[in-house]
Amino acid sequence: MRYVERIRQAVLYLWSNLDRDLPLERLAEVACFSPYHFHRIYRGVMGETVFETVQRGRLHQAARRLSASDKPLEQIARGAGYGSLAAFVRGFGRHYGMTPGRFRAGAALRQSIVQESFMQTVQIQPHAEPMTLLLRRHQGDYMNIGIAFEDLMLRAMPHYRSETPARVFGLYYDDPDSVPVDRLRSAAAIAWSPDWPVPEGLAVLELPAGRYGVLRHTGPYSELSHSWRQLYCEWLPHSGEEPADLPCVEEYLNDPRTTPPMALETDLWVALK
Repeated sequence: MRYVERIRQAVLYLWSNLDRDLPLERLAEVACFSPYHFHRIYRGVMGETVFETVQRGRLHQAARRLSASDKPLEQIARGAGYGSLAAFVRGFGRHYGMTPGRFRAGAALRQSIVQESFMQTVQIQPHAEPMTLLLRRHQGDYMNIGIAFEDLMLRAMPHYRSETPARVFGLYYDDPDSVPVDRLRSAAAIAWSPDWPVPEGLAVLELPAGRYGVLRHTGPYSELSHSWRQLYCEWLPHSGEEPADLPCVEEYLNDPRTTPPMALETDLWVALK
């Protein structure tokens, strides 16, 4: 447990400083480990190397900026912590299977495909039983909620008592188009048994039984906002349904550490009256 807590401190520092240099010695210092041993301990606890965590976080932020802005590639590369455009292009290509320019050009096409098939892909699913969720709350840019997920997993997994993989969710309380970024409220969450202990610093919430409109999004997390926009602007007004007073829910169906971004699957839930 002491090792997990020390690695957690390094992870929080890492996710808060993705746009800066992150030398191994500094992360080891934050975790109070010798630099000679820190990397091995980190990989044992996290299931991936420090480099893989840093690259995953930086490239997720870069993909969001490629989809949502027309900033020059050089600027996005610097914002993602890359020292050169060439290094950024190589790193992005290895992770996303295409160059940043091609990814940006394809974003509009992927959005139009979603829009064309939208009305047929939303399913109304009844949930007969409430679900208990363990939460780690986050305030600020939704794009930075990764730090909450890393923290949640490190705190929760020592108390997780099921042999099946945890179901992982994100809860989003505010509209990012109308609420200032620094006031956006969200939470990283996993399904949790009411009989299990609640780790310090976390909270529980009961997601009520009822009907939910569910859309499956396939592709990078950076483009989830397109599917949400279509869900609210296209499907809901023509569906004859009315949303219930609950936050938006995302269920992440595969592991971003081992799944290519273009193959990620996410179910978007809207609670219905």
